[in-house]
Amino acid sequence: MKFLAFSDLHGNLKVLEKFEKIISKLNFDLVVCAGDLLNYYLNPNELEKLPFYEEFIYNLRVPFLMVWGNRDFERFSNRPYPLRMAFNLDENDYCYKQKWRFTSKIEKLDSNSILVSHTEIQNLNEKVPFLQIWGDTHIAKILYRKHPCIDLGFLFRDEVHGSGVMEGLFWIIEISSNRKMSFNWYPLEKNISPKPFFLIKRNNGLDEYVLPSYLKNNETYIKKITGE
Repeated sequence: MKFLAFSDLHGNLKVLEKFEKIISKLNFDLVVCAGDLLNYYLNPNELEKLPFYEEFIYNLRVPFLMVWGNRDFERFSNRPYPLRMAFNLDENDYCYKQKWRFTSKIEKLDSNSILVSHTEIQNLNEKVPFLQIWGDTHIAKILYRKHPCIDLGFLFRDEVHGSGVMEGLFWIIEISSNRKMSFNWYPLEKNISPKPFFLIKRNNGLDEYVLPSYLKNNETYIKKITGE
């Protein structure tokens, strides 16, 4: 199984268009969004963009799974955005080929589960999923606990967050038939330094950086971003 994962677009249609062009050249079985696809909370006119979001999902030609983030709700009524073409993981689990279960519910976790949430869930009541992913923090990172955890970062960070406006990254995660997992992340802007939005924390306490596949052998660039 190979799936594409991202989070936190915050309703930027220009970035969505760019994202669509990039991923149209890639192969994957499904797409997972960890929330804040939209900007409904701050912009009631976000409803006018509904046809663009639904066209994006339709053009994927694969299932689009999503959990709702805080920006995906209307501010005063607390109603979610009426995105009918997305599979809502907050309501139902999604099973891929009767083996892998994508879920947002702690009580459903087992060794074949992929836990998806908008904010990080730290207390899993001793349950151990195969993988855990979330967004919201806008600081992409990998955490090695009893199970691997990926903070997806952001696809677009706007001025509301008190930081510079910035295009972010998305992920391709692949799980083989013998349960080995590989993952690569891809920035929307190839020339951007990954240091502001990507960090790995390992159990030994040392910080490490993971580069996109096209920079893995670029030692000069690695030294530049890590300062080593």
